[in-house]
Amino acid sequence: MNNKYFKRALAFSLAAVMTFGSSISALAENPTNGSGSGVGTGTSNGHVEQKVVSVTLPTNVGTTFDYIADPEDLIGGTVAEDGTKGKTKTGDEVNPNTDYVYFHNAARDADADKDIAAQAEGYSSTSDTVRVINKSSVAINLTVSAKVTADDDNMAIADTAAELATATTTPTVHFDLLTTAKGGSAVTTAVTTTDGVSKGEKADIAIAGVAGNFELTQSGTGADGKYSYAVKSGVKDKDWNYVDIALKGACSKATTTDTLKAPKFEMTWSWTDPSATPSITLTAAGLATITNAPCTSAQLKSAEGISGTESYTLVGNDATLADPSNGTITIQMGPSWLSAWAGRTDVKIKVVFDDDTEVISNAVTFAE
Repeated sequence: MNNKYFKRALAFSLAAVMTFGSSISALAENPTNGSGSGVGTGTSNGHVEQKVVSVTLPTNVGTTFDYIADPEDLIGGTVAEDGTKGKTKTGDEVNPNTDYVYFHNAARDADADKDIAAQAEGYSSTSDTVRVINKSSVAINLTVSAKVTADDDNMAIADTAAELATATTTPTVHFDLLTTAKGGSAVTTAVTTTDGVSKGEKADIAIAGVAGNFELTQSGTGADGKYSYAVKSGVKDKDWNYVDIALKGACSKATTTDTLKAPKFEMTWSWTDPSATPSITLTAAGLATITNAPCTSAQLKSAEGISGTESYTLVGNDATLADPSNGTITIQMGPSWLSAWAGRTDVKIKVVFDDDTEVISNAVTFAE
């Protein structure tokens, strides 16, 4: 055989064998049935609390609510050097007003970041404002209380400003509580009396939170990775909702005496989280702690010690009430309670708040 043709025949034969062998291998590696499995591990991405409650309250108001009552219009009758302003007893120059009440208004510069307007120093019948700011992601409830107290040697108190026009023989004062929400107008609440004694008035205001001032961020890697929910960078006081609080006063024009005093004023403010409910716990040492209280201890309608069918008022009866923090009230039952009810196993305290909400504590045993 020609060597050339032999090589060609051999190459063809080898190619055929290789092709046939590959087919056999392919058939062996592709069976007609089979099975498999895989495992996945789930990981929770966790939880981030997106309810943030933070409130800025006025803490040091100084002499903001101090006032001068001038029933004889001595300020208006004392002409100062410029021929238009009167003078206080201490020599301060004052623009006279016909309300005959003067609050000192401190000078302040405008501050756009805090939404505060400029003000020149002076006196007027309206006090400077103090501000409550809700820096929360949710709403809060604000309660502002105003109470004027008149002793026997104090001027009388009128329920309305209109009554002052006829109080020409007895110096008489009237006050309004002014509350102004951001972007709104002042809401006036008259400070009224019962039998000539101020019972105290309050204004309840809901202040919305601003969830848009917060953001969710991620930081860290691996095991150190975490989410945070916090106030965005660059947020200013003006970006939150707030309420400004002030007093407006007026006094009748009448002859007075050097011994007749102007009544004292008491202002309080507190806030609560409307989603939280009040609760009270009592210890065997007679200490009750109220949390999420919607008012202060001074505004409680009642507080009673209870054992069996017996109940006695706590206020004024060897019990000490305090307000250690906003929304918290403590009541410490004194030694006479612990002694009188020694050995009792069912001692409780019941409290009724100013909004008629009632809570009752757990029962405790007083040691013998």
